[in-house]
Amino acid sequence: MLEHTTLRALFAGALVALVTSACGETATESGSPQSDKSSSSQTEPNGEPRAEAHAKDKADKRIRQQRREARCAELGQSVSVGYRVVTRPIATGKEIWLMITVRNDTDHYVGGPFGGRLWVTAAHPGQPRPMNWGGSSSDEAGAEPHTTFVHRVLNLNGRPLRTPADARVSNIDLDYTSLQLCPMPVRMRAPRGLVTEHPSGRWHVTADGDEVSGPGR
Repeated sequence: MLEHTTLRALFAGALVALVTSACGETATESGSPQSDKSSSSQTEPNGEPRAEAHAKDKADKRIRQQRREARCAELGQSVSVGYRVVTRPIATGKEIWLMITVRNDTDHYVGGPFGGRLWVTAAHPGQPRPMNWGGSSSDEAGAEPHTTFVHRVLNLNGRPLRTPADARVSNIDLDYTSLQLCPMPVRMRAPRGLVTEHPSGRWHVTADGDEVSGPGR
């Protein structure tokens, strides 16, 4: 009887030890990947701490932006862009188009796209309105060093906009004027009294797209 009791006690003790050992191994195994996952979530693939990597990336972007702004400001001092609104009388009224001029005083080629829209108070039937340009290979400015680029800007149908004789230009929006990936300030000229928003015919558009009365550069 005593022997059976002793054997039963030994068997129970061994069973408890076995279960305890198994639970410990399971906890260790289940905890290890979680620990590795927690550690890896805080680092980049190259082992750099993620927070430090993000801060470094943000600083690098800020430096690149500052360099770009400095480069564009320097370009704006050596390259000038201007639009001139031109009208010509015809039998049924008048034609309207623009001329864009890019003067390059640098020692390097400069080029880039330009686009915009011109509204009038009235136009002949069938005319694309507003007058629209940009988005095609013909709407690209390019000037060699110390030269001036001049280009005739027409409507989407490749023709000037035809209007009644008393029509006026109600607004001109420059969607973009970019040279070497830099938005450029633009000098605007028009016959006096033609543009309702700028009756003097002299204003300019900043690189940020703001219209300002006055001659500009």
